[in-house]
Amino acid sequence: CKDTLSTCESYGQQACVAPYVPWAKRNCPNYCNLCEYDCAHTPPTTTPLPFGCRDKLDNCQDYGKDSCTGIFEPWARENCQAFCSYCGSTTAQSVCHDESPEVCAQMDISICTSIAYSQWAQKNCMKTCNMCAGGSGLAMTTAAPKACRYSDGVTHAHGTWWQDGCSADAKNCTCNDGIAKCLRLCPKFENLPSGWQVVQVAGQCCPVVKVVATNACYYNGVAYGQDQTWSENCKLTCKCTDAARGFYQCSEMCPQLQLPDVCHWESPPAGKCCRRPICPSYIQIQGYPDV
Repeated sequence: CKDTLSTCESYGQQACVAPYVPWAKRNCPNYCNLCEYDCAHTPPTTTPLPFGCRDKLDNCQDYGKDSCTGIFEPWARENCQAFCSYCGSTTAQSVCHDESPEVCAQMDISICTSIAYSQWAQKNCMKTCNMCAGGSGLAMTTAAPKACRYSDGVTHAHGTWWQDGCSADAKNCTCNDGIAKCLRLCPKFENLPSGWQVVQVAGQCCPVVKVVATNACYYNGVAYGQDQTWSENCKLTCKCTDAARGFYQCSEMCPQLQLPDVCHWESPPAGKCCRRPICPSYIQIQGYPDV
C-alpha cells in the first residue's frame, strides 16, 4: 500500500479525517493509515479544458473532486483551476456541494437567509442554500401586509390603530394584515355597592365611578347613619363619626390584654365574640367588653 502523492505529509493529519476520507484513501492511504484496498494507480483520463484556462499539473484528475474544496481550495485554485472549475466566473456546479448534506436536509430553510447563520450556511450548506458561484442565495418573498377596510368605510393601513366612537361603548382598534381587531376602550362597572354610581364627565369618552353625595358612612356597600355602629365577623366594631363626609372609625372588638399568671382565658360563650378572662376573686378585670 503506497501513497499516490509524495507530498501527503504537507497536508497534515487533518486531511485524513472527514470530510476528506475519500480523497485520503485515493491519494495518501499509507500516510493516513487507510490501507484497506488495492491502491493500484489508475491512469488519468483526459477531458477538454476551457479556452484560456489550464491546470499547472497534468494529473489533477488523480486527486479527485474532493481536493477542490475545503482546506485544499487554495492549492486547487493554484494548481488545478480548470479541473476544479475555478476559471473566472465559469465555476461548475460539480464543485458546489453541501459539506453535510444530511444535516442541511433536516435544517429549517431559514438558515439560508438568517444573518446569524450566513457564515455557517456558506461553509456547510452552499448547495442547499444556492450560495454557489452565480447563485444569490434563496430569495424569500413575503407578500405585503394588507390594509383593513373598517365598518365606517375608512381604510386603515397595516399596523395602525384608531378609536371607534367616544362613549361607554367606544373601542380601540388595530389593523393586522387585513384583519381589524377591536377591544373595549372603557371599563365596565357592574354590581356597584350602595352609594356609588357611574358618572359621565364632560370632555371624556369613558365614564367614572363616584360616591353618591348622601349623609351616610358606607362600609362594604352598606350605608350607616350618624353615630350608628356595626361589627364585622367578631373582629372589628365600627361607628359612623361624620356622616356628612362619610367618615367612620373602627377598632378591635376584643382587646388583647396581658393577664397575670394566675389568670387564664376561656372560650367565648355561645352567641358571644370575645373570650373571657378568668381570674381569682381578688383580681378584677374591668372594662373588657362582654360581646
